[in-house]
Amino acid sequence: MLPLSESEAKVMNYLYKCKNEPKYAAEIARALGIPRRTIYDTLESLKKKGIVEEVEKKGIHTFYRLSKKWFDVAEAAKTHAETDESPLNRKKVLELDLKEKLRATKDILNLLATRRILDSPTVEEVKKALKKLERTGVQ
Repeated sequence: MLPLSESEAKVMNYLYKCKNEPKYAAEIARALGIPRRTIYDTLESLKKKGIVEEVEKKGIHTFYRLSKKWFDVAEAAKTHAETDESPLNRKKVLELDLKEKLRATKDILNLLATRRILDSPTVEEVKKALKKLERTGVQ
């Protein structure tokens, strides 16, 4: 992968999210909250790398979009990330992370209840919490 600056990555992402509709520099600068001069430099750098292309000029505005190749790469990556087989599937990653945290919580609660570290009324609360965890399917 090409090394990208933070502003290059932001511009690439913005142009992709715009469904590759051509945008001019001031429009990109406003949307991203980045100075216009930085956007001009960033667009020029991305043009040299073949990531962005000039589409047309209207008056004083030059319109840019991701090159076809890079737009297709972004689309393919998005599609891959949305498939069940993908390790990038965020929902599954978050679900697994939550299950791990619940298991750790259950282990800690068991330890506290077993060793009678907590006072009696709280032990009952621990037992209730353990039952709730069991109902969620955490083993």
